[in-house]
Amino acid sequence: MKILIYTITFLLATSCYAQEKYQATQATQNDNLDIWTSSGMNGGCMFFELPVYYLNKNYVVYQDCTTRKILYADIPTFKMVNHYGEYGLALDKNGVYVKGNFVATDTTGFVFLGNNEKDFLWKTNTSVYKNTTVLSELNANEFTRLSSQKEESYSRIYFKDNQNVYYFDKKIEGADLATADLVYNDNHLFYDKNYMYKDGEIVYFEGEPLLYVNNSLKKTATKVIYNNKIIPTIDAKTLVGLSRHYAKDKNNVYCNTFDRIQTLPINNADFNKIKVFDHTNSAYITDGKNLFYRENMFPKGEFDVATFGTFGFTDFVYDKNGVYTRRYDEKLKKVVYDKFPFKYTDAVSSKNLQITKGSELYVYYKNQAYSKSTNELYDNLTPKQIEITKNRPHTPNNMVRLAKISGKTVLRILFDYKLSKDDNFVYHDDKKTSADAFTFRKLDNNYYIDKDNVYIFDREKGLKAITYIDAETALFFNGFVMDKNYLYLNDTRIIKSDKLEILASYPGYRMGCGLDTQPTSDYYLFRNVEGFWWVKVSDAITIRYFGKTLDTWLSPLFENLEIAKK
Repeated sequence: MKILIYTITFLLATSCYAQEKYQATQATQNDNLDIWTSSGMNGGCMFFELPVYYLNKNYVVYQDCTTRKILYADIPTFKMVNHYGEYGLALDKNGVYVKGNFVATDTTGFVFLGNNEKDFLWKTNTSVYKNTTVLSELNANEFTRLSSQKEESYSRIYFKDNQNVYYFDKKIEGADLATADLVYNDNHLFYDKNYMYKDGEIVYFEGEPLLYVNNSLKKTATKVIYNNKIIPTIDAKTLVGLSRHYAKDKNNVYCNTFDRIQTLPINNADFNKIKVFDHTNSAYITDGKNLFYRENMFPKGEFDVATFGTFGFTDFVYDKNGVYTRRYDEKLKKVVYDKFPFKYTDAVSSKNLQITKGSELYVYYKNQAYSKSTNELYDNLTPKQIEITKNRPHTPNNMVRLAKISGKTVLRILFDYKLSKDDNFVYHDDKKTSADAFTFRKLDNNYYIDKDNVYIFDREKGLKAITYIDAETALFFNGFVMDKNYLYLNDTRIIKSDKLEILASYPGYRMGCGLDTQPTSDYYLFRNVEGFWWVKVSDAITIRYFGKTLDTWLSPLFENLEIAKK
């Protein structure tokens, strides 16, 4: 389930100039515009398929596929739950809104915990809630998501406190908290030293409880299982997992090769020298003598085995001689490793390598950075440049990137693909625009604003000024833009903004197969100082005026539609 939430935010106007400007287009008025709903992509929807909170001046409209509610929330403090608004949650100073249902509570320490097909778990500093119900048996200070042992990932259906593991809010009797771990890439599974669990229940094979070995191999007390088939050649008693793809028993090391289990040529006398690098799309193992990618041994000398390493979450690798990325060469018909073009002066190691936090955006060697995505090398970086770009690769509206100006490396704030700014200029595709960098900022979606204009950004064409929008009063309004005069979408002026309210939204046409060329559409019901308006948004915008009052006989859509008090 996803949620859209549009919050009215007053922003400082900022100044920018772009080569292209939009000419004003007025929405087409059609007094015979159809009033209808397609019932959504999967049918059965009265309103938009996706839950949405619409913010008006004095109230909020919540709606989802079949529900619509008027909420008299505290508008100045009303906001979506940070990062989790897609699950139908919002806050104001008085409490929490769960799919439009209000829970009066102190919201201090609010945390969204997780969800299944129908329920949400969340908590504050004092209580844990399932939807709108307090789970009094759970301790809010202790109850949290179950994580992998390395804390690389977190579950949204399994939870824990200081003593127990839970499937949502149900305690899993007998689960061993100390060894509980998540199964890679399967949200429904977890395991401990004794059992595997699916949706909170112990998993069995031929009447025996299963034990987790790795992503491919499972075992019981007497059997080893691969793809629901018994593998009699592997010793169940001594079989242990080494990683997602590698395992060993007393005799051999094994690798999953997509369609079978392969025995690797590693002597059991070298088992104590084994190192595994298994993450992202890569899986390497070494016995101190040889290096393997999955089941394939590298030729001697391709890498320095003793100093081979990875970054833990990317497919980049390194040894003392360099940093590398792997790719398939069409001409050679094999995988090759390309060396990053650093100016190498010292042996490469974890001591002089860094990488952007949670991202492969930049790899840093000493005072240099290399971007594989742009094939750009930046040298002579300052410690500040490294620290900022390393720790802020994906901060919304504050993403920082390296750039070169006249051969000198500088920092830029990245707004979108090809759109960035530094202290002096706003750039599109590394070309200076005439925008005022000091005040330029994002309004919302693809809209930007300065003291003179509102802009729409197109990744290929750049910034285009909507010169007829009053930048001083412009604000984002529930997916649209409005100023003191009108409501707008892209280059179209729709209706007057005086006393504007958005009342409801409805699904229009939804495309069928890939050959369907009819444009999709949505419908909106607005009210302003002039009265009620029906607005169709598609490849063009069409409006129909209903008058000062909304006559319910116009459509069954309006028969039981609650209208907020003025």
